[in-house]
Amino acid sequence: YIGFYLGIPVFILYFREVFPEDSPKKPIIFIVISSLILLVPVLIFPPRIFTHTVQIMEIIALFTIILGLYILGRAIYYGREGARSFFAGSILLIL
Repeated sequence: YIGFYLGIPVFILYFREVFPEDSPKKPIIFIVISSLILLVPVLIFPPRIFTHTVQIMEIIALFTIILGLYILGRAIYYGREGARSFFAGSILLIL
């Protein structure tokens, strides 16, 4: 669970680092804060309690994937270096 809850914000922060001019700031902040808030019960409570947060995190993960594809689409459109290969690798990772 910890890997999933931390992997999502790290994934989108990496996109922001690689393509900062194509990454909208507010959705990324939302993803990072939401993920960290949902991580707290995983660290504190037993599984019978924190497993209820997985569905919310899955929605955030889906939003993150869509946002990542949007960032890559903008990067490709504006001809950013490495955007096409990054897109191909991301599609393989998502599948």
